[in-house]
Amino acid sequence: MSTASPAPGPSRPKVLSQTKAWAEGLYTQCSNVFSPETLMFQDDIVQANIDGPEDLKELMQVIQYLVDQRLFQLHETLDKRLAWKVVPKDDAERYKKLAGDEKLIYQAIETAGSSGIWSGHIKNQTGLHQQKVQKAIKSLQQRDMINHFVSAKHSGRKMFIRKGVKPSDTAAGGSWFTDGELDRDLVSAVGNFIVLEVAARSWVKIEEPRLQGTSSTGKNHKRRMSTVEAEELRASVLGNEEPEEPPRKRMKTEDGHRTIESKLKARYMRHEPGYTGYPTLEDITSIVNSSELTSGVTLASTDISQLLDVLCWDDRLYRVEQPNLDPPLVMYKSLMNREEAQVDVAQRRAGKVKIGPGNGLTDIPCGRCPVFDLCEEGGPVNADNCKYFDEWFQKLEF
Repeated sequence: MSTASPAPGPSRPKVLSQTKAWAEGLYTQCSNVFSPETLMFQDDIVQANIDGPEDLKELMQVIQYLVDQRLFQLHETLDKRLAWKVVPKDDAERYKKLAGDEKLIYQAIETAGSSGIWSGHIKNQTGLHQQKVQKAIKSLQQRDMINHFVSAKHSGRKMFIRKGVKPSDTAAGGSWFTDGELDRDLVSAVGNFIVLEVAARSWVKIEEPRLQGTSSTGKNHKRRMSTVEAEELRASVLGNEEPEEPPRKRMKTEDGHRTIESKLKARYMRHEPGYTGYPTLEDITSIVNSSELTSGVTLASTDISQLLDVLCWDDRLYRVEQPNLDPPLVMYKSLMNREEAQVDVAQRRAGKVKIGPGNGLTDIPCGRCPVFDLCEEGGPVNADNCKYFDEWFQKLEF
């Protein structure tokens, strides 16, 4: 009795061809939606899978194919979740042309991510001789596949990072560091600039006419503007209208009426309570980046926020909050008008500024440190190597 043979399944070449087609479509969709630095989780890839397989098992086979082709990079998050990143095709093609040692070292650098990795650690991870490590690193740099930066956590140590990846603030110190060292000149210049700009927006500058003429006795005769005139001028300034030029006045003297000229004296007034025109973090960030202070480097709002905290601790600025608004509005106001701020900046540049007694927090260097958020054990700055803390401690009287 003959039995029917089972129907043959699809051939392996046909399955592979179908997987390649699905992989190409999925890679294109993910490249259009996600940047090379964005982690893609399974749900993200499922949503991007428009023309691919509906079966999850088949989809995972497509993802694995892309990983094997170096077009997807596999990651594991701190909470043990699997994720992937899109790898540019040019990078994938260059990787395929690498020699065995170069691939090992590139994988170690790639795995280190934004933290970067020291050549000594590469040697330990790969088990390669130091000479081979140095030769492979030089080859990868010539191929423009990796970059390096100076570690802020370990002074003078050169860290290697994959091309296109920005070093983390913990590793490189952020925008306020240059070659692993805090750029104090940049911090001071940007801080003074912010104080001047915020001061200009924190007070209303009015020109108060002081009317002056000469009487028959030859003595100067002065008269302050009236309350009504002052209110009219104030209203014109606060209403964003250009105040008219103070008119020529006439004043009755012993010899009759004589024309007297008006002189202008600068005066500053506070804004009314509830004023919401003070600059915000976003405003200040935009103003700084529009200036020429940063030499074409764009500072993030987190960088500016750190500096604003320092300026507030130094009592040069303070926060103004409007919690009743939705969302709550946080602004910054200067304690000084524009002219006072200019004097303050000039004194600080000349090293003549006198810092007040402060309080328990601002008295110690930690309370005024512009990189307080980076201070931690093993971090780019820490209590063990802080010379400012040692200097302050030695000045204490017990």
